[in-house]
Amino acid sequence: MGADEKIPEVKKKILCLHPSETQKKAYCTPTKVESLLSCVFDGEIRIESLAVQEVQEFVWSQLQQMRCDHLRKLNPTPYKVALSENLHDFMHDMLKKEVPIKPII
Repeated sequence: MGADEKIPEVKKKILCLHPSETQKKAYCTPTKVESLLSCVFDGEIRIESLAVQEVQEFVWSQLQQMRCDHLRKLNPTPYKVALSENLHDFMHDMLKKEVPIKPII
């Protein structure tokens, strides 16, 4: 999410776009909205450090929420990602500006 984007609302339809295939789009209706980004450093450390065991427990709890077909070792199901329209446009604009152009020899 960009700084200028509204936070999605539960049960309110949003447009989602495939990161690389522009023609693939869908409207999604979130059943849960969870903030994943938090500032940890802004000139000084803004969070208290956690014990290794606490971090391990958090990671384990997050892994437990994933579908098992994404985590299996043999032939895992790809994890689908969708972008908001603003993030999709930002990503493609940045790629246009930053990807070097190779000369044809």
